[in-house]
Amino acid sequence: MTKHMIARKRVTMAESQVDRPRVVESPEPGSIMAVAAHPDNIERWCAGTLAQAIDMGATVRLLLVTSGEVGSSDPHATRERVSAQREREAASAARRLGIAESTFLREPDGAVENTASLRRALVRMIGPSTAKPGAGREPITLGKTSQATHSCVTPKFQHCSGP
Repeated sequence: MTKHMIARKRVTMAESQVDRPRVVESPEPGSIMAVAAHPDNIERWCAGTLAQAIDMGATVRLLLVTSGEVGSSDPHATRERVSAQREREAASAARRLGIAESTFLREPDGAVENTASLRRALVRMIGPSTAKPGAGREPITLGKTSQATHSCVTPKFQHCSGP
């Protein structure tokens, strides 16, 4: 092996998520709020499920914790420009899916933490009497902001009656 070659380790998984994806039942018609850390998370993770629920009569709203302002590889892009672009893209995708409303909390991307103030904001937006647990993506392979969002939202469904 030359000094420019990189040794690669072959990694195998007993059950690949691609080969055996987690399948969830479509939610019943009603009111659904999908919560995620960044614009495009919802579209990547559960757009098909939400579209099916909308087709069955559900009203779907999106709650996005950040505007995704650090989600660009363009070295000349400002955070303001990136967040405005990502919010426009999310709104466009939501309209195409038939989603009734998209809300951005505009927390700082990359700096979100599981704090009392974020939990209060999420409870206010989700609503104390309507929150029921749904399917969620596990945070193991997610970044810091997504992990914090997941840790705020997932266990809070049992405590949504107050801040």
